[in-house]
Amino acid sequence: LGPVAPDAARMADPLSAAYLAATAAQIQSETARSAQQAAMEGTRLSTLTLDAEVRFRSPEQRSEFTQRLEQALVAAIAQYTSPDGNPFRLVLACYPAPARERDVAENPMLLS
Repeated sequence: LGPVAPDAARMADPLSAAYLAATAAQIQSETARSAQQAAMEGTRLSTLTLDAEVRFRSPEQRSEFTQRLEQALVAAIAQYTSPDGNPFRLVLACYPAPARERDVAENPMLLS
């Protein structure tokens, strides 16, 4: 989207859906540019994608999960970050998964 693309750096609420969407747009843009550059250089673009579904029983469980995940990430980043290394961007997003067709068929209230 070029100059009209949403910019997460200019958003005030990192917990908002708009911030998440802007970050996703940034990932798409940066990955496309990096893939294009790698193709021009005849190299392979190294990436890592983790995709999982987590089901929380309560807001408290979700909060505890968030805290433990943050601790683990901070520790791993501290252990593996080198000042002279190649920079990689790490983005972690967590959002309510949309209702799937099977779930809606079993429980139509999911659409409300």
